[in-house]
Amino acid sequence: MISVVIAAHNEAAVIGRCLDGILAPDIDITVVANGCSDDTAAIAASRPGVRVIDRPEPGKSGALNAGDAVATGFPASTWTPTSR
Repeated sequence: MISVVIAAHNEAAVIGRCLDGILAPDIDITVVANGCSDDTAAIAASRPGVRVIDRPEPGKSGALNAGDAVATGFPASTWTPTSR
């Protein structure tokens, strides 16, 4: 199993599509919502099997470190969704 760690800051507009494209039983997915003021964490949590960490402070490196700490698969891949 591989792990995917997604650092997401105010990505409510795209996080659902991002997750829908990678959901699979053999992928461990963690979304780290960091400093979000939108529904990023709630949208991610609505996807089955997705682990969500909701950090109050923004910051990509802290988010990726938090996600890596709970990832269960190897290797771990880090992603950042894009609003474009």
